[in-house]
Amino acid sequence: MKKTEVALALLLAVILVTAGLQTIGVAEANFKPYKPPEITIFSPSSNQIYHSSNVLLNVSVTRYDTSYPPFDVINSLNYSLDGQQDIPIPYTIVAGIYCHGKTTLSNLSDGSHSVFVHSEAKHESEIIPFNATVSFTVETTIKPIVKQFPIVPVLTASIGIIAIVSASLLIYFKKLRKYGKS
Repeated sequence: MKKTEVALALLLAVILVTAGLQTIGVAEANFKPYKPPEITIFSPSSNQIYHSSNVLLNVSVTRYDTSYPPFDVINSLNYSLDGQQDIPIPYTIVAGIYCHGKTTLSNLSDGSHSVFVHSEAKHESEIIPFNATVSFTVETTIKPIVKQFPIVPVLTASIGIIAIVSASLLIYFKKLRKYGKS
């Protein structure tokens, strides 16, 4: 081989290696945008009144990173009722995209309540928290509707009926006496 061919081959190799390194840097700079998972609370409904001290907590987590294996991994799914201690929600992952969780909020007192549902996902090496909150009301005591007895209309109708019956009897007995003497 001639020195010119070797030099040309080396120059071409350096150009290819340099271009390859530049391409790797460009690929890393144009990363895929990441949208963290989202929690939807189906039950309890926001601002709803429940007439039971037990209310179903039904949630779903939508994962937007659908690559296989997924970049985001749901680490946990918890709730906090009225700012109390976290309680885990049993959940199942469906088709790698959705996570469904259900549990019952038991022995709730009458009044307003707030449920804070939260989780975190691992995306590459980063832990990303996400959450949702819903407020609702429990009213287990049914308040009776008290209606006043309609005294005036009943009294008026009763006096009217008594007057009509009395007048009818008076006329009847007058006619009976008149025809009874003849």
